[in-house]
Amino acid sequence: MLYAHTRDGMPECEWQLLEAHLSAVAQLAAEFAKPFGAGDFAYILGKVHDAGKASKAFQDYLKDNQGRVDHSTYGAQLLAKRYGPVGELFSYAICGHHGGLPNGYSGEMRTSLSERLQKTVEPVDISSLGLGLPSTDVLMKAFPKWLHGNDSKQLTYSMTFLLRMLFSCLVDADFLDTEKFVDPDRASLREQHGLTLEQMRAVLAEKTKMMSKQEQTPINVARSDIHAACVNAAKEKPGVFTLTVPTGGGKTLSSLAFALEHAIANRQQRIIYAIPFTSIVEQTAATFKGLFGDDSVLEHHSSYKFHEREDEDGERFMRERLAMENWDANLVVTTNVQLFESIYADNPSRCRKNHNLADSVIILDEAQSIPDGVLAPCLAALDELATHYGTTVVLCTATPPALDAVWPFPVTTRDIVPMSGRHADVFESRVRIENIGEICEETLAARLCEYNQVLCIVSTRRAASEIFDHLAGGEKSDGVFHLSALMIPAHRSEVISKIKERLANNLPCKVVSTQLIEAGVDIDFPVVYRELAGIDSIKQAAGRCNREGHLGCGHVYVFDCPEIRVTKYWLGNMRALGRETIANQSDPFGDSGIRYFFRARYQVQETDQFDVMAEFASPGRLEGGNLPFESCGREFRLVDDSGTSVFVPLGERGGRLLAAIRNDSLDIREMREIQRFSVNVAPWQLRDLEDRSAVAREGGMNMYVLEPHDGTLGSYSTEKGLLLEDEAGACTI
Repeated sequence: MLYAHTRDGMPECEWQLLEAHLSAVAQLAAEFAKPFGAGDFAYILGKVHDAGKASKAFQDYLKDNQGRVDHSTYGAQLLAKRYGPVGELFSYAICGHHGGLPNGYSGEMRTSLSERLQKTVEPVDISSLGLGLPSTDVLMKAFPKWLHGNDSKQLTYSMTFLLRMLFSCLVDADFLDTEKFVDPDRASLREQHGLTLEQMRAVLAEKTKMMSKQEQTPINVARSDIHAACVNAAKEKPGVFTLTVPTGGGKTLSSLAFALEHAIANRQQRIIYAIPFTSIVEQTAATFKGLFGDDSVLEHHSSYKFHEREDEDGERFMRERLAMENWDANLVVTTNVQLFESIYADNPSRCRKNHNLADSVIILDEAQSIPDGVLAPCLAALDELATHYGTTVVLCTATPPALDAVWPFPVTTRDIVPMSGRHADVFESRVRIENIGEICEETLAARLCEYNQVLCIVSTRRAASEIFDHLAGGEKSDGVFHLSALMIPAHRSEVISKIKERLANNLPCKVVSTQLIEAGVDIDFPVVYRELAGIDSIKQAAGRCNREGHLGCGHVYVFDCPEIRVTKYWLGNMRALGRETIANQSDPFGDSGIRYFFRARYQVQETDQFDVMAEFASPGRLEGGNLPFESCGREFRLVDDSGTSVFVPLGERGGRLLAAIRNDSLDIREMREIQRFSVNVAPWQLRDLEDRSAVAREGGMNMYVLEPHDGTLGSYSTEKGLLLEDEAGACTI
């Protein structure tokens, strides 16, 4: 008897049979790949992925659990030998189904595919496995019908993307079948709870009906028209859509209405709402959970705070964790980082969810926020999903980024709401944007002090700190607030809540913030000052002004402050392009100005900084079997994560987390919650904190902790967050 898996305390006669495991994984992987016409290939991968376990060495290993036996290389060699170059391509998935996708040649942390295919492996008698592999001719006829065309680069990208998707099908099927045998109690928790898409549609329709009874202000009428246009457009066939809605136009619920109607009409399986910033993910997920209930929304990001009650929520917590592994949920709210970095990952755990992108509706909120350096591969992936995988992509934005100039391959997009139906006049008339030119910090602060409620947005954390000091006048004021990424997320959320409360009650409220407040934060000021930046940032800032249209007209003042120095190349570039647009366009903040800005931007910005398209759309690399999957997975990042995370034990909850860190008793929920109490710092900033003995390294957790002294956090301020470069102030724990 040949076995695949054992379980503690189980007699050998009850171990999982290898043939049963191979058949189950093959069938499940084929089911996953069926939406994109590659079920036959996924079936073969499932059948051979663990064929190496039939060796005597591996069967002995199962009995004595001594040493290690390579069981994946044999299956890869079997495919390469039987199917030649095509088999070699598919052997990437077999070699990588445990350790990760390798490079074709020149491996980094793991052995390359070429070396694996030449490796001497344990002999296997596969006649007992009943693999039933098809002939080469039959296999070639099974290729998806869409994998044909004249553009060799596009075909190459399509083929390499297919390899990634088949890898996802294989590893998820392998994980699930193994779990079903090894931990059946855990596997039983994967059954979906919450509402179906049809039930969500009914709930949202009732909510929309209630909203229609609100006061019929021009803005509410415009929002209703936009919502109706989204519902009406949902009958269209899958593809790439744009949803351009002015800020405040209600695009969150309108885009969801489109997605629900569209998914049901086209029998798609799920909706994935991807958002650039964690704070907006939390806000959007809270909105959806308020509508549909917690069980109906999978919220997946690094800062997600799991429910704390062990008794009644313990099972739900586990269901959430399991659903995060492969996004097997009806409605997923996540970050762009989770979405795109998973697509280009090499790690099996991260790749599991990718096959569930097929046959789905993906909504990209704030589409203009995809970083320039990864724009080409991100758009290529979206295009590929829409063209060949039954996926609908919705690019949501208030500032259309002229992406037609940077799509790697020809693409046709459809507008959900036509220009005539966007009510731009209603939304644009809420705010007047005026460029006031150069102004010094002191004069700027004096102008801000004249208002009861005002928001000032600057491009750097240093500038936010300095202007806040001008406003506060050296005294703590409950009406003056600072927001920046030097504040831990839990602290920022608390401050934003206070700001909203003061705005609602017409209390004095002056806020100085970095651009983190610009996208998706539902906040409404009568007056906004915005430091000169890219036109898209200025328009986003304007979305925080007179948002609900309660004033006759809100005012946004664009200023250029020579004292605010920008050292980052990208920020300097955006400021220069903003200045150029204002100088050269008669309506720099209108549609023509936005389009001018983005076209100029994409001419000077790198859109594929990790050379993804050069490597995975290169016919030569594909023909030579030299695909750098491992290198791509290690390098591809949406945001620069080269900094170091510092944990700040703020407040009672932060203190309890610190105690758990030092006791080495953190559970998975607390590990995630630590993200909400952490700040990312650059290497030079970490050195500054170390020089002042402000941080200590906790060896067990391998993390930096801001050290409390005498009941205070001397390097953290309740006004400004983490204090760098010997800034004065202390925060009571």
